[in-house]
Amino acid sequence: VTIGENSWLAPGSSIRNSVSIGKNVTVGLASTVTKNIDDDQIIVGSPGMPLNDFTALRKICLFITELTNTDAMNLSEKKSKHIKLNLYAKD
Repeated sequence: VTIGENSWLAPGSSIRNSVSIGKNVTVGLASTVTKNIDDDQIIVGSPGMPLNDFTALRKICLFITELTNTDAMNLSEKKSKHIKLNLYAKD
């Protein structure tokens, strides 16, 4: 395994043998890297997939905003609400 300069691996992430990770790469929480990663990427999921644009990041932010919006629902509803967040779906 080769990890480039200024790259960051989140807790619980795993890297398969013989994989190279480029410079300035962020591997997300509990993500699994199974193939070589180019420079300047954000990798999430298992298997790890690059976020090629900020669409998925926007979806994550909207998801968190919805869960934390106390005007939209009370606390018990927040605890029981299950939302499927598909990062790779096209808008």
